Amino acid sequence: MSWFQLILLSIFGFFLTIGVLIFSGIIPGFRSITGTVAGDVVIWGSLPESYMHTITTDINKNNSSQFNLVYIEKPAGNMERLLVEALANGNGPDLILASQDLITKQQNKMWPIPYVNLSQRTFQDTFVDGAKVFADATGYLALPCYVDPLVFYFNKDLYTNAGIINYPKKWEEIVKEQPVLTKVDSRNNITQSAVAFGSFSNISNAKDILSMLIMQAGNPIVYDSGDFVREASLETSFGYSPSPAIAATDFFLQFSDPSKVTYSWNRALPEARDVFTDNKLANYFGLASELDTIRNKNPHLNFDVALVPQQAGDKRQTFGRFYGVAVLRSSKKLSSSASAAMMLASQTYAKKMSDALGVIPVQRAILASGTSDPIRTVFYDSALISRSWYDPDSVATANIFRGFLDEIIAGQSPTFQAISAANKKINLFFAK
Repeated sequence: MSWFQLILLSIFGFFLTIGVLIFSGIIPGFRSITGTVAGDVVIWGSLPESYMHTITTDINKNNSSQFNLVYIEKPAGNMERLLVEALANGNGPDLILASQDLITKQQNKMWPIPYVNLSQRTFQDTFVDGAKVFADATGYLALPCYVDPLVFYFNKDLYTNAGIINYPKKWEEIVKEQPVLTKVDSRNNITQSAVAFGSFSNISNAKDILSMLIMQAGNPIVYDSGDFVREASLETSFGYSPSPAIAATDFFLQFSDPSKVTYSWNRALPEARDVFTDNKLANYFGLASELDTIRNKNPHLNFDVALVPQQAGDKRQTFGRFYGVAVLRSSKKLSSSASAAMMLASQTYAKKMSDALGVIPVQRAILASGTSDPIRTVFYDSALISRSWYDPDSVATANIFRGFLDEIIAGQSPTFQAISAANKKINLFFAK
């Protein structure tokens, strides 16, 4: 090689090394940010403090000259209320490790990490596609740490007893197998169900399930024109007939319609997960985080986990709840807080968090390395295809979803009319 080629290769190698180190947790992956660079940086989260202490201790050991990260555990259900109260009193944390729902709803309290400090190219190469839910007009509202994907739990004994050899991979297989997996008594009461679809009150993941079906059908639920101007798109057809939202809703509701051959669920039944652990539900759509609860509730339940069934075609997708670490605007230590956020979202510490807590990472490099655990393999695959939508107020939109489903079930509105009304209600949040 000529001296010029050797020098060129050396320069290329240097910048390649820098790129690798950015999200390995060895060096910060963003440009310098002004602010205090010392002292305690407080982070709130709902993950167990006993596990997170090990991780923060390791971070502090390697970054003692920059900050001292202090983790405080807060109950997930009260995190938002406690955060708002603390900020109002002037004693809030510097960071929060929270769900996309909380971060999106309280986005005016977050300090977005600017694109100039963390490029979109680096972000996209580092995290799964679904993590872009944290992207906003001026930067990233949070750096992704892990995801809780919707997966497919199925009862192996009920399948075996029905003479079904393979679990369903497509939705048409669910429809085809439903009649032999559902059983009713002489009074037409459901004693064994194929799938818990068709209602909201006794299916805790109903909103996630319906979101998954709508997105699989080709509608993102909230449409982004490309410049972060968002609007609800439930009544948009996107070139399909019927429209994705109508098709998905009708598919979901058919399983609770007594006049349909697919009837397998009603609102008189117990909560779906309880029916599954009671050995009376063949297929349960739950979050990856529910695995231990299912195991503990019935240690003798013979079940397995798979990717959720898909539409016909090659595109794969499931719904996922994304969690990230966000910097608070009120923090007086923006530089050290941003450094701590980058460390927590790095490959090194995301892997430690995954190993210690069992959460599912969103870093492509970790997912690519795989796992020997057969169930976590499914969770890793689900993380890669997880998608979400920009939800302006998760509690309010859950009530909107419940409302339009109840209207259709009660015969008060046809599907298209109920969905159109729901779309307008969601858009009111964006209009604000």
